[in-house]
Amino acid sequence: MDAEQSDELAEAYEQGKQAVFDAMNHFDELAIVERANPYRKDGR
Repeated sequence: MDAEQSDELAEAYEQGKQAVFDAMNHFDELAIVERANPYRKDGR
């Protein structure tokens, strides 16, 4: 593998890691919203 390929792989890995962090943050925000709104689970 040449240096350019390994740079591209490293970049793709970083982007994937960032996407995972963004997704986890998004799910945390959703969980906070659900805790803040107790009526949502009852369908009211």
